[in-house]
Amino acid sequence: MRNAVSTILVVLFSLSQSFAQDAANQLDANGKKQGYWSKKQANGKLLYSGYFKDDQPVGEWKRYHENGVVKAHIVYPENSDTASVELFDDFGNKVAKGFYVDRVKAGRWVYFEKRQKVAEENYVNGQKDGIAKTYYPTGELFVESKYVNGLQEGVYRAYFKSGKPYFECQMKGDKRDGFCQIFYQNGEMETEAFYRHGVRNDEWKYYDENGNYQYSLIYDEGIVMNTAVLDSIEQIRYQQLDINKNAILDPEKFMSDPSEYMMQKGIR
Repeated sequence: MRNAVSTILVVLFSLSQSFAQDAANQLDANGKKQGYWSKKQANGKLLYSGYFKDDQPVGEWKRYHENGVVKAHIVYPENSDTASVELFDDFGNKVAKGFYVDRVKAGRWVYFEKRQKVAEENYVNGQKDGIAKTYYPTGELFVESKYVNGLQEGVYRAYFKSGKPYFECQMKGDKRDGFCQIFYQNGEMETEAFYRHGVRNDEWKYYDENGNYQYSLIYDEGIVMNTAVLDSIEQIRYQQLDINKNAILDPEKFMSDPSEYMMQKGIR
């Protein structure tokens, strides 16, 4: 009797598995995807899983890392072109959340590292648009900038952890264009600078930590014009700054990688 029951259970299990396989990845008479769909990776673990209705994803979808950990959790409301998304690293830590509209980024996106918010951006039609913010690992505001159609426009600002301004620069078409300032931690001006179309121009003024004027360099399309300054006692300092310009005074490196800039600057 026990053997008969065991045999029946095995048969029923096999039939249920067969039915489940037959029920998945189905096309209707019109060739449209319907119901539950999934696909496996070469290692046998799931690549994705979710549901279709009339060829459109609906409800909860998941995509997976190679190790089987969820990579993306996506929710598609029925009869809507908007999907909410959460992204995870291969350890299962959340790294981002936001929205897709017609499968491109839209609305507010938030990024995380070690469960701490490190950045937030706004998107329109897949392009950054609006205010973008970056945060220190401890939560304080680090950088604030504005985007229009994917390009930085207006004032780009960076802050010390204390909230005091560290760097301000005018942006136009994703390039530095206009007046820029760098400050010491005590609030005194360190550098007054000018850019034109992303290139150093006009007079750059340098100050010490007490706010005392030190010297100026005059630029024309990125070329220093008052070379006599470089032959003075300031030449040594200028050469040192030029060697370390990405870490000390040159906003160019700061703009492309502000976190590295601040670390090299020794800002805490």
